Amino acid sequence: MLLSSLELQLLTEAAARSRVSLPVYLRTAALRAARTALPDHRPTYTREQLMSIHRKAWNHGHVWTEEELREQGLPLFWNEAWVRRRLGEGATRAELAIESGFPERTVVSYLQKVWGIRAFSRCDQSVKEQVRERVAAGVPRSVIARELGLSEPTVGTYARSLPGEEQRKFKQVVEQVSSWPATRMQIAQAAFGGDGPAASAWLRYKVRRGWLVRQQRGLYALPGPGGGTQPATPS
Repeated sequence: MLLSSLELQLLTEAAARSRVSLPVYLRTAALRAARTALPDHRPTYTREQLMSIHRKAWNHGHVWTEEELREQGLPLFWNEAWVRRRLGEGATRAELAIESGFPERTVVSYLQKVWGIRAFSRCDQSVKEQVRERVAAGVPRSVIARELGLSEPTVGTYARSLPGEEQRKFKQVVEQVSSWPATRMQIAQAAFGGDGPAASAWLRYKVRRGWLVRQQRGLYALPGPGGGTQPATPS
């Protein structure tokens, strides 16, 4: 395959963001294009059909081979030998998911429940350290996610174990709100880009932790005398 340096750089960065190797990324992209061009090449299944096929084979003690799964378009992670071989070759759980054509969460759950395999991302530990270093240095999570090819929730998960990180994030949100007590909508607009559900989830958690006080419906204050500086109208 002949690629320009710019094209190769683009593909390499896309593969890194997907947390898979370049060969796996290229193979998957090629197969997806072929399946789009030839939609009748192999069967597709609903979730219920897959469950029925799996249950019937399991009850009859049938052990799927990799060849059978590929030929019938069934999940490759149904074959334990294939899973262990790919993990032994250094494949990440993201790569297993992409090669199988299923969400990563589905694959990881199946491996744990059926094969007793806990598949960890190949770069989890090194990436965690990089995330923690950047968070400690004050780099925004959106920037960290973009630099390391991660999602922002993943960055948050990796950073959560940092000493004082939760308190730092709480203080950051508190400072973004102009005055307390504050309404849910004011907090959402000031600290969550107007995302009401995200603000509500954050508020419920902080109230349970005792970091905020719910004075009345839609109105929140900081603990302690007064709970803030200026009153706000509930919304």
